[in-house]
Amino acid sequence: MKAKSIALLLIITLCLSFVAIGCSSNESSESKPEGGTQIILTVGSKEFAVTLADNDTAEAFKKLLPLTLDMSELNGNEKYNYLSDNLPSAAVRPGTIHSGDLMLYGSNCVVLFYATFSSSYSYTRIGWVDTKGLAHALGSGSVSVTFTVFDITDDEDTEESENPEEPEESEKPEQPDEDEQPEQSDQDEEISNMYITINGNKLEVIFEKNTSVTALVELLKQGDISYTANDYGGFEKVGNIGHTLPRNDTSISTEPGDVILYQGNQLCLYYGYNSWSFTRIGKIKGYSESELRTLLGAGSGSVQVTLSLK
Repeated sequence: MKAKSIALLLIITLCLSFVAIGCSSNESSESKPEGGTQIILTVGSKEFAVTLADNDTAEAFKKLLPLTLDMSELNGNEKYNYLSDNLPSAAVRPGTIHSGDLMLYGSNCVVLFYATFSSSYSYTRIGWVDTKGLAHALGSGSVSVTFTVFDITDDEDTEESENPEEPEESEKPEQPDEDEQPEQSDQDEEISNMYITINGNKLEVIFEKNTSVTALVELLKQGDISYTANDYGGFEKVGNIGHTLPRNDTSISTEPGDVILYQGNQLCLYYGYNSWSFTRIGKIKGYSESELRTLLGAGSGSVQVTLSLK
């Protein structure tokens, strides 16, 4: 009888062990790395340091920066935004969500948690956000946040630049004449325009000066951007460019030829009139309203649009 009791006890112990192992296999034991790669999260006038996880998801997220997201509120503990592109994912169930957790839900939903609670959902970690003042800065509703690369100047480079070695007399370069001006390289020249190709027509756009345009130019330096645009409201062609740019929204009354950024990732080419809060990107040069309606294919349905610097 005693032997049967011992055997039963062993069986129960083994079963409990298997259950514990099974439960813990879904949970993440990942901890914040010391000295990990950092980026900056900006909410209004507040900046928060973000330590990125050492995984493919965080690496892919960093390549999207600078990135401005309009994040929606959910459950009084998180803000979320669905990206236009998918990121690599390897979801696990952490069990407990902590304030400051920056996660990927599914393959394209960025989630920023500002409260600690238990959860049965699975996520892929992007990083950890400094929580001091985070919940207050995020507020209770939708909020616009910006992620940027954390730029650290190398101390050694700084010292060298502050104390350059004095070249020997024979090595000093000749000083140019006062009337001679050094030629600027292409990289130093300010880019003031781009081109839109639509229906075989190449239209020149004169840029505005804002951070949205700066980010767009950096993308176009890497290659042309093509997207599908559709008629909307009888006054514009609009489409998702597949990238999210910083926003500089102001109340605008548009007119034919205006190139407008809407919600950070949609580019609108106007052949009519409208009023709303937008970011102005530029103006198509040299065409009347009737000419623009023809060139943009007003009312003709979807068209392919290509943005380029040349």
